[in-house]
Amino acid sequence: MKARPYCVVVVLLLLTGLSEFGEGTSNPGLTTRITKKSLKYAIQYAVTTLKKELSTIRLPDISGSSEISWVGWVSYDFYSLKIYHFNLQNWDLSLLPELGIRVSLSSNYMSIGGNWKVNKAFITLQGTFDMKVYGISISVSLNLGKDQSGHPTSLVTQCSNSIGHVSIDISGSLSWILNLFHEIIENNIKMVLEQKICEMVRKSTTSYLEPYLRTLPE
Repeated sequence: MKARPYCVVVVLLLLTGLSEFGEGTSNPGLTTRITKKSLKYAIQYAVTTLKKELSTIRLPDISGSSEISWVGWVSYDFYSLKIYHFNLQNWDLSLLPELGIRVSLSSNYMSIGGNWKVNKAFITLQGTFDMKVYGISISVSLNLGKDQSGHPTSLVTQCSNSIGHVSIDISGSLSWILNLFHEIIENNIKMVLEQKICEMVRKSTTSYLEPYLRTLPE
C-alpha cells in the first residue's frame, strides 16, 4: 500500500518519540532517525495534502423559505456548492508527553461558489454567488502507541474546529432579496463545515493511517 503524505507525517512523528525535537533526534527503541528540518518539511507536505482532501468536502444544498416585508414569503435554494480554494498555511506542532502530538492550524480561509434560485408564486429568479469563509481553526490530538503485536498505532483523541465569519457576494436579477436573509445562509454553511472538517480528519486517519501503520515491522 502506498502511504499518503498525511500518513507519513504521523509515522515520522511517532518515530521521533515523545522527546524534544533536535537535529538528529532519535528514539532508542527504533532505528529510524529524523532531523528537525526533515520533520518540518514532512509536516508541510502533509498539510498540503490535507488541504486537498478537505477541498473534496461535499456541501449539501441549502433550501428554505423566509418572509420579507412588503414582498411576502419567498423560497430559496442554494445548490451546486463547490469549494474551489482551501487555504491551510498556519500550523503549529506540540508534543503531548506520554500521549502523542497535537497539530493546530489557525487563521485559515476558504472560498465557495455555487448557484442560487428564488421562487415567489410563479416568478423564479436565479444567479450565482461567491462565499468567503475566514478564521478557520483546526486542532487535532493524536494518541500514539503500540498494539499487542508491537505495531505502532494512532488514534484521534480530540478534534475541534471553529470558523470566524462568513461573507457572501450574490449576483443576478434582484439578488438584493437574498441579501436580506444572508445571515441564515451563512450560519448554515458554518454549521455544515464545522461538522465536516473533523469528520474528514477522522476518516483520513481511519482509512489511510491505521492500515499503513499495521504494515510497519515490529
